[in-house]
Amino acid sequence: MKIFRQNVRYINTRNRAALPYKMKLNKFADRT
Repeated sequence: MKIFRQNVRYINTRNRAALPYKMKLNKFADRT
């Protein structure tokens, strides 16, 4: 569960930045 939470935080941080793309969760979000 710790890895999943870290990935969610990373995705949210990247999506708040002014980048030309957006990230989202998928079935592999709980894996490294």
